[in-house]
Amino acid sequence: MREFSNRPPETIQDVQEVLQYPRVSFLQMMECVEVCRKQKEWVLRRQASRKALSLAVGSEHPEIGSVSQAATIVANCFLSEAKTLSQVPKLAEEAHSYLAHRHADETNPVLRVAFSEAERDFAEFVLLVDSSDVISRIKLSSALRKKRERPDLAVEAADLALKEEPSNLAAMVTKGAALCDLERFGDSIDILQQALSIAPEDTFALITLSRAMQENSQVGVSLKLARKAFDLNPESREAARRLLAAAVASSNASDIAEARMLLDEVAIARGDDTKWNVLLAAEIYREEGKLSEALELLKEAKAGTSGILAKRISKLMSEIRSALVNRQERFSFDETRGDTSEG
Repeated sequence: MREFSNRPPETIQDVQEVLQYPRVSFLQMMECVEVCRKQKEWVLRRQASRKALSLAVGSEHPEIGSVSQAATIVANCFLSEAKTLSQVPKLAEEAHSYLAHRHADETNPVLRVAFSEAERDFAEFVLLVDSSDVISRIKLSSALRKKRERPDLAVEAADLALKEEPSNLAAMVTKGAALCDLERFGDSIDILQQALSIAPEDTFALITLSRAMQENSQVGVSLKLARKAFDLNPESREAARRLLAAAVASSNASDIAEARMLLDEVAIARGDDTKWNVLLAAEIYREEGKLSEALELLKEAKAGTSGILAKRISKLMSEIRSALVNRQERFSFDETRGDTSEG
């Protein structure tokens, strides 16, 4: 069995090995949960998320955020059994009941707060599931996509809203975002373009279409849409992130420099530290797999920072360094065809 202390799991085989490993951390188990999500291995994901929750609860100093996060993922796993939207109400009730019982049975005050947060959040979701008006359907679609990891069911919920109001802009955009999550880029682009024909300056529609275009390898169009969204709403953090992401995806140094300049101008006008934009750029570089570039940005930004910003920069630097080590270890493993011995 390979040692997992220095690198995150990347494959389902890794996850299966980590689950058998006698000593693993909460963060390692959450990485296993993410691998299972990407690979759509829902049964294994439920097992990994329950172990992550057990580790979070059993910690010497349990953290509300970690426990609540893991508990929410365990509850979301109930919904993985749904084949259609009609099956969600029963499964959502079961998930909420699970969280309610965990909350009621807990005596540790920190853990009670954590389970209470997860339970309250899921209770709101159950209310949406039980509602049938158009606005609730749109909110349900958004919740299924953003919080419950079911973009396929989000499309179905948006379609119910559009059946009653075929030109509902919010329903069209939410459906477009869900289709993009499902990598159905052509369908996503079609409905988002319809939405923009109704409201050409809708920021969220522009942002979402920019993302779909980028994923569909139309980087130039993506950047133009992102710039339009940012120009219309420069105070929007979503628009700022999309502009920078589209610029980074273009791999054009002048586009990246211009995007960073625009973001810095807004930050200065707000009285914000422009190094927050450096952190944002580093996060985007990491998402694009450009780890060395991200690390260099953070090294430059770290000098002279303090407080929350310094902590965020240090945390991201640590994560990127771990990823770089993992990348090198994986490369070495592949190069030696699995022979990692030194002698």
